[in-house]
Amino acid sequence: MKIIVEVLKVRVDPINDSNEYYVDKSLTKVIPDNDIANAKYIANILKNTSNKIRVIEYHNDESDDTRQPCKVLYEL
Repeated sequence: MKIIVEVLKVRVDPINDSNEYYVDKSLTKVIPDNDIANAKYIANILKNTSNKIRVIEYHNDESDDTRQPCKVLYEL
């Protein structure tokens, strides 16, 4: 299990005239020691008006049989 801070940037869809969000992988941070308080602190630093920030519990190191889906722990 890992704790990850993701930055989702907004993009306007010209066809539907609506906002879409996409993950900016260059700004994704893996939090050492799975410290949720540290992840929330980093999320607050990265926050600005046009972005969404998510702190996610990410399971990629488990086998396919026991892997759990990602869980959003905190969102700005």
